[in-house]
Amino acid sequence: MKKLIFLALASLFIMTTAQAQSEETLFGHDRLSLTGFWFSATHQFAYHEDDFAMLRGGYGGFEFNRTLLLGWGRFNYRDIVALPDAQAQYEMKFNGFNLGFTPQSHKAIHPRMNFLTGGGKIKLDDGNSDRVFILQPSAGVELNVFRWFRLGLEGGYRFVSDTDFSNLDGSDFGAPFAQIDLKFGWSWGSW
Repeated sequence: MKKLIFLALASLFIMTTAQAQSEETLFGHDRLSLTGFWFSATHQFAYHEDDFAMLRGGYGGFEFNRTLLLGWGRFNYRDIVALPDAQAQYEMKFNGFNLGFTPQSHKAIHPRMNFLTGGGKIKLDDGNSDRVFILQPSAGVELNVFRWFRLGLEGGYRFVSDTDFSNLDGSDFGAPFAQIDLKFGWSWGSW
């Protein structure tokens, strides 16, 4: 898990360094400037062993230099999910720090990357529950529909660790996902 966190942070550093080489830079100013605020309604569709599960949630945060979003996200499963080999069923909810990166956000269609990390809780159908650690990187595209509304499509993978269930580990709960993001807010200033 430490290697995964290191790789994710190294990738983010490389992306921001590459962005800083262009004319429009993330850290080209003397300081990070607050340029907006955004919140979202997010729907995720996770794939678990031939079964799909829906999650709802979202995030809110502050935008800096029209490229970096720092905030907090929260998600929970709307469905009960079966574990591999029908060992049990479970529900999960999680929340944590969200780091978003949207280079060229002034363009109608632009890339976006999100990285959510934090704590969660898994509850099995037999009544057992456990606190876990979630790491959820994702990437996709975003469409500026209006100045105050953006539509995002992303794909990613949810990594789960620190489980204490017998016969189950984090890989039993991790899953690839696709997500639709309805983002509302405002960015001020001009490019």
